[in-house]
Amino acid sequence: FWFVGSGQEESAGASVVVAPAAAEPAAVVARAPKIYAPDYQRVMNMPDARHEAAVAGEGWLARVRTGFEGMLGWVGSLWMLGVLVVSGTHVGGWVALQRMRRLRVGGVEEGVERMARALAVRMRIGRGVVVARSLLVKTPMVIGMLRPMVLVPASVLTGLSEVELRAVLAHELAHVRRHDYVVNLLQVMVETLLFFHPGVWWMSKQVRREREHCCDDL
Repeated sequence: FWFVGSGQEESAGASVVVAPAAAEPAAVVARAPKIYAPDYQRVMNMPDARHEAAVAGEGWLARVRTGFEGMLGWVGSLWMLGVLVVSGTHVGGWVALQRMRRLRVGGVEEGVERMARALAVRMRIGRGVVVARSLLVKTPMVIGMLRPMVLVPASVLTGLSEVELRAVLAHELAHVRRHDYVVNLLQVMVETLLFFHPGVWWMSKQVRREREHCCDDL
């Protein structure tokens, strides 16, 4: 409040009289600095450059987030489709292996069976491993985890020497000794879930190659 003192000492009472200024509040506002201008409120409400940049950045991130969330459904559907396709491929391979275990399979000579049993004892394989001759396989392989079976092509049994045949049987029995059948199942699961990653397929190929080298060393 603005006050103007017009003190007049009267001879009788020595009183001081303080009267309000003649100027009205409207006139005071008119004479006030520019801070009371009508545009001041608009100027104060305008964001600065940093605030504008933050708002723009948040808007861009919001648009990206919204677009990504909209794509999640499609990405999930494509991933499920890929998992089903890869799983179907592996299941088809497993069914084919089970057919090889039963179709066109015959016994081997007694000398080959004795050789396989001696190798199994030497390699400390407690489970009984069946060695059979197959007309469907092209290379020796092991099928099964609980009841492993070594399938040997007929050409291997007739075209290799005893030392070479012993090396072939020892290699296949090494897979049984190392439990490679279980490890391969876990590897197939990783390939199925991460089928979209090329590094997974490269690493899987390297693991299979090193697995064969380990069996050769054993």
